[in-house]
Amino acid sequence: MTNERYEGSDGGFLPTPTARDMKGHNQRRNQDCLEGAAAFGMRVGNGTLMPTPTAFDGHTENMTSSMWHPGCNGRALSLSAAMRMTMTGRCPDGSQLAGFSSPRRTVDWGRFTPAVRRWEAITGRAAPCPTEMTGALRRWLCDKAEPEWLDPTWLKDHAPQSDGACRIDQPMREHVMAVWRAHSDGLDLIAASWRRLPEADPDVPVPSTALPAKCVTDYWDDMRRRQWRLNPDAKCAYRPLTLAHLSPSLSEWMMGLPAGWVTDPAIWRNVGGNHRNMQLKLCGNGVVPDQAAAAIRWALEVRRRLSA
Repeated sequence: MTNERYEGSDGGFLPTPTARDMKGHNQRRNQDCLEGAAAFGMRVGNGTLMPTPTAFDGHTENMTSSMWHPGCNGRALSLSAAMRMTMTGRCPDGSQLAGFSSPRRTVDWGRFTPAVRRWEAITGRAAPCPTEMTGALRRWLCDKAEPEWLDPTWLKDHAPQSDGACRIDQPMREHVMAVWRAHSDGLDLIAASWRRLPEADPDVPVPSTALPAKCVTDYWDDMRRRQWRLNPDAKCAYRPLTLAHLSPSLSEWMMGLPAGWVTDPAIWRNVGGNHRNMQLKLCGNGVVPDQAAAAIRWALEVRRRLSA
């Protein structure tokens, strides 16, 4: 099932079960096997695997919350309910899965996690997403993309495409996709807020964690390639759009500056040029306030001692 929350799969699908899935800790600390995906949050019911599709799946949408008892029997948690839980964190009884904050991707800071958490505690605010949507992608979506390409419901029926390969489990794959299309509102692929992108302030960054599922960005790239073929640019050949690049908000946060000190959109209204580059240059040429304060305190202490 398409779900960018599990980033170990380049195709945007949950990992294919293998014999090594349940043989101990995932030493690589990634999500390219079911055991790894489970370690990174894929918990459905009392187990870690998606339920096997059954004829019962089509009847479960009429079940009431009192009828939903995960783990009581093999059919209590249907495929459609499990898929919805995996994508949105919403249980059939209306509750939210513990620890599930968003169906969107989250930032994995890796070995820098302790340092990031320490600085978050010192600054009193969460670390921003380190990358944001590129201006080129935003401009293309606002100027040349069709309105439907930002609509979750429309994309649900058009973006997820077969990879064309002939697989032994193809009938089951198609069944899973059919169940998903029947019950998804498309918000697991792209948030509804993207429909307002053309009217949004271009200086308000879109964090990479809010980018749509990979099948959507792949679909956009395919549409852009088709547009180029109809009206090729005389200056250069087709090149895929870069989705994300470094966010000045991260540099601002790392320096301990107040939020918006450099990145406030109001500062950059009616200012020509590439605002992101200007913001990064300001951060690069700026002084870290805590370091400057430490240097001043040291200099004053030296002066006090010399004058004593």
